Amino acid sequence: MTVIRPGAPGYVRPRAKETSVQRVVLALLVMAVVLAPNITIRTGMYSPRGEDLILVAVAAVWALTLPLKRRRMEPPVGFSHGNLILTRIMGGMFYGAVISIGVGTIAFQQQLVFNDWMILPMIARYWLIFQMGQWVGQETEQRVFLWAVMVSLGLSASIGVLQYFNLFGINDWLTPLYVMEHTRVVGLILLKLGLPGARVVGTHGDPRHYAYMLVVGIGLCIAILLNLRSKAIQMTAVVVLGLCLMAMAFTASRTAFLSSMVVFLVVIIIQLRGFGGGARLMGGLLVVATVIALASPALESSTFQDRVLDMDSRSFGSSSHARIRDLRTPFVLALESPIIWMTGRGPSKSEIRTDSHNDFGWYFYRFGLPGLLLYLLLIASGLKQSLRAWKYEADPVKRTISMVAFISMINWFLFAMAENIFKDPQLMSLNMLLIGACVGVSRMEQND
Repeated sequence: MTVIRPGAPGYVRPRAKETSVQRVVLALLVMAVVLAPNITIRTGMYSPRGEDLILVAVAAVWALTLPLKRRRMEPPVGFSHGNLILTRIMGGMFYGAVISIGVGTIAFQQQLVFNDWMILPMIARYWLIFQMGQWVGQETEQRVFLWAVMVSLGLSASIGVLQYFNLFGINDWLTPLYVMEHTRVVGLILLKLGLPGARVVGTHGDPRHYAYMLVVGIGLCIAILLNLRSKAIQMTAVVVLGLCLMAMAFTASRTAFLSSMVVFLVVIIIQLRGFGGGARLMGGLLVVATVIALASPALESSTFQDRVLDMDSRSFGSSSHARIRDLRTPFVLALESPIIWMTGRGPSKSEIRTDSHNDFGWYFYRFGLPGLLLYLLLIASGLKQSLRAWKYEADPVKRTISMVAFISMINWFLFAMAENIFKDPQLMSLNMLLIGACVGVSRMEQND
């Protein structure tokens, strides 16, 4: 028997140790993204998160083990080019941000502050999480990944439900860890006292952005019910679905309500067009309808009725105006200063407010029309990649991951028209992790 030594042509290194390490790291990353609070060091500065510590550790291990690759040995963790289109888009966003910062500072004679440069490590951070998402390869890893995402989102939804009723005094010891911004302190007081207008913030700190994660959780549960046959994971998905629906109602987020409706409609249309068959769809819809009926008492809260269902309320009018204003104003200003069309103003944190109720308007004003097109292309590429994988994957686990990624991309696009998503590290980490996982399972299928 001929023994092929490591490094020699034809040698195939056993993947057991590598995949076990990556499996554990990936599960920890998922839990950190969904459940970890921000670590506030100083007001006004970037607050690192739990996943940042994992990213630093992984990048350090990868850098230290580069010599192993030169000797044709695989390190315990590594990165691949994956989907070059997505990588090039994010590379274009990185270099475009550098140009926008430089040109904007000179053209508008504005002060350049340190925080303006933080957009660069932010983009690099998203790319790195996208790369780690591609670790989802073998079937065991895929199932661990699905369980990690579902359990994490289920725990997050449970925390949201507990916050609404203030069970175990959760709003006195746990919720304050997530509510770090002074603008949300009033909301925390309302939660503690159980007053009308209280909106749960879950494991995010902002009820609107927390609702974003819950819509992803709802999409994940629907994908599992439509594709997987394991009783254990299906029963867990039913429970998590009910928790996500209740917690979403307690956020009183109009955007989440609209997005979830669009997700339901898109899934029904695509399934009926032959992506998964009508029988499975009807069974899944029956389960979802039952869960919605059981969770419907949450829709009777006064806050939900006022903010979501009453379109004539003052709250609804002011909210709609803010969304339209933040989309329209950047383009009006660009007509007065044509250079905004080409390069934008850069982050310009010393001159203009950093928040916005429209992500596309925010990105255009900072990085110009090329930056906006790259942002739209990033979402469109994610949609195309996930829809293709959902359509052609025969393996049910891979179809589930692809379907969740597709739902996440739809949710991202819809929320971006009403909220500031790109500069939210928690939501973007979830987005890039899911699309990375979709790319990972697609690449494994091609390699097989």
